[in-house]
Amino acid sequence: MAVWMEKIVILALALAVAGTGGLTAQALDLTVDEAVSLALDHNLTLRAEVLQLDARQRTKDLAWNAFLPKTGVTTSLSRLNQGQTSPLGGELPNYSIASASISAQLTISLALFDGIRHTTLDWQAGVIESETARQKLIRDTKKAYYQLLLLKQNIAIYEAQLETARKRYEREKKSFEAGQGSEFTMLSAQLAWENLKPGLEDVHIAESVALLGFKQLLGVDRAKELSLRSPPEFRAAPMNADAMVALAVARNGDLAKIRKTVEIQRNLRRGKFNLAYLPVLGFSFTADPTFRKDPFGDPWFRDPAADWKQNSGMVSVFLSLSLDSFLPFSSTAVELANMDDAIAQLEIGLQTATQGKEVQVTSLVLQVEKSRRTLANLELNVALATRALGMAEKGYEAGSYELLQVEDADNKLREARFNVLSEKFTYLSGLFDLEFETNQSLMEN
Repeated sequence: MAVWMEKIVILALALAVAGTGGLTAQALDLTVDEAVSLALDHNLTLRAEVLQLDARQRTKDLAWNAFLPKTGVTTSLSRLNQGQTSPLGGELPNYSIASASISAQLTISLALFDGIRHTTLDWQAGVIESETARQKLIRDTKKAYYQLLLLKQNIAIYEAQLETARKRYEREKKSFEAGQGSEFTMLSAQLAWENLKPGLEDVHIAESVALLGFKQLLGVDRAKELSLRSPPEFRAAPMNADAMVALAVARNGDLAKIRKTVEIQRNLRRGKFNLAYLPVLGFSFTADPTFRKDPFGDPWFRDPAADWKQNSGMVSVFLSLSLDSFLPFSSTAVELANMDDAIAQLEIGLQTATQGKEVQVTSLVLQVEKSRRTLANLELNVALATRALGMAEKGYEAGSYELLQVEDADNKLREARFNVLSEKFTYLSGLFDLEFETNQSLMEN
């Protein structure tokens, strides 16, 4: 059962490494901080977030263009296919005309300023989303880094035990060939040695899978050689659940995004109200110069003042107010009421999300604290299992212990060491999740 549990946890460690590559050069020797920096510079998912934020900032920076008037220009040049009949009799020549039309219009209301404010709020929401994606990438990179280190340590445990089993088999083989030992004992030692080989291969495969995911996370080519430097041994410090919850409520990106969404919807509602219930000030300008002679036969600009005439051009200032919106059953009134309900739903959603975040962070703290306390016991188990194995090996050499007893002690030591590695990953994983939820570093060396 313990062997199968080891395999399940190993595969979980490998499959947990995920991300979103193409950095090529010589082999990379990375610390965890360097790995995080590399991911922040080259991760494709984060690049997409940055581009989206750039677009929102561009819209915000140029929001003043709402004050540019809407302008248009139209020109025409025409000639009748047939001449016209004169009221006095006879036929007039074909009639030709050249004209232009120029218009400009600008409307100003308080809703215009709400629209400009919307671009700022949308950019702020993008900043929150980008920072959340950045913190998530930092968390995932740290997890992947330590997962690989723990897998490498597990490989070292397997290799050391495999080498011990090989030496034990070689000793039993020589003893059997010298006529001093039994064939059964030799075969048992060989079987114990062979049974360790598939487990070591499983761990190597898990490491390869995890390494590929880690390289993708960093934006590194999968053929790139990576070397991870072991960080200083971390110190598992006690945590206060209430303090962690307070930090998460104040600084968590998911909650900040919901708060910003509520603010955006309130601004949209205000803009809708201002547009419907407050007057709109407008300015317009039109000009329609028309050539009074034959555009196909006479020069256009010999005497512009005499040859061009404006028929209906004007400059106007107007003030408009919609009256139907004042009816309590109008479509505008219904839409505003629906927006009020939607905002209330968002606020309830914020309260629900806050409560859920409090439960989530409390659970994480409890898990981290449990792992912290468990690690001390598991490390004691390693010391006890190491001592027991030493005693079994001495007894085996003295002939007072059977080979199976030595193998059993060896397996228990490997299991104890693996349990320590597994619990370290559980602790670090919970710690990095807490860092993400509270948006601050909690690692102590």
